[in-house]
Amino acid sequence: MARARWKHVLAGAIAVQCIATVIVLFKFETQDQVRVAIGTESLDEFLTGSLAIYRANKYIQTLPKDSRIALYDEVFGFYVDRDYFWANPGHSMLIPYESMQSASDYVIAMRRLGFTHIYINLFTGDMRFPAAIGYGTDLLPYSEEERSAMMLNLDLRWKVLLADASAQGLIRPQATFGMSVVFSIDL
Repeated sequence: MARARWKHVLAGAIAVQCIATVIVLFKFETQDQVRVAIGTESLDEFLTGSLAIYRANKYIQTLPKDSRIALYDEVFGFYVDRDYFWANPGHSMLIPYESMQSASDYVIAMRRLGFTHIYINLFTGDMRFPAAIGYGTDLLPYSEEERSAMMLNLDLRWKVLLADASAQGLIRPQATFGMSVVFSIDL
């Protein structure tokens, strides 16, 4: 008899868990997409409200057709209607970060590779980097300690190089889209 009661309690707990999971998934994962599926919101409206890169592409489309965009911390490049490249270290060995020691090294290498613009998704949890490039605040360069430690790490070196390029005016912000920014590469 006690064993039968536990079966009912366990079955009830499983049912409650299943219902809770469906509610959470709907609320946080599919609620917005349902509006597109049933036609109360267009796909363009949904993507414009959901992805900064999609909003940025409307600006990027106004750039010359031969523009080449370096994407940092962004994986939705297929929304970009210009030649683009995933520029974070580890995506390829094309950009020689390991040999770059200065902002001018970075800008010269990027121009040599044909890049005209940089797109950075700043919504990555690193709250220091936006200040280092002067996004949304006064420019707050990396300290020598921060800079030295980051230059030793190839996964972080690009942030120092971009911050220095921004501080030196070698790259200039052209447009912002929420927590993302498009820079032009000057030289």
